[in-house]
Amino acid sequence: MKNKSTVSFYTFLFTILMPLISFNTAIAQEHGIFELGSNQNDRSDFYDLAFNLHSTYYITNNAIKKNIQNESSLLKLTFYDTNSFSLLNQNNPDYETVELISVNLKTINDLNNKLDLRTNASSFKNLKYIFIKSYFKSTEQQINDFVIHDSDIRIFYRVENPS
Repeated sequence: MKNKSTVSFYTFLFTILMPLISFNTAIAQEHGIFELGSNQNDRSDFYDLAFNLHSTYYITNNAIKKNIQNESSLLKLTFYDTNSFSLLNQNNPDYETVELISVNLKTINDLNNKLDLRTNASSFKNLKYIFIKSYFKSTEQQINDFVIHDSDIRIFYRVENPS
């Protein structure tokens, strides 16, 4: 009789704990990517743009190094350095459809070159997201100070450990 109740207890415990463990695993996929002033919970559009292949300009050393066109309109700009932000000032008609700007910060000195989207990026009419990848330990306040933007643009950031 004692054996039967022990098996029942462990079965009960397993059925209670399993959903909790599974839920924690599902949430863990969002750990590591933080949002400034996270007032919205739906990230599906952001994840689609950030991690799936879309029409993208890859920019480094003040030049477009790679232009991947999978769609009729440009959706992403990826900056590999912060010295190339002057390209945002160009009156490029492709910029009107950009929804995501991704920036790689390699050193703490990169924070000195502000990403100013209020004065330097008037062409970005559909911009929804900024994604900052920091390859050094940075804080939310540092990222917030780095990006000068309107309140309707959502800012995401991740601190990456370079390998």
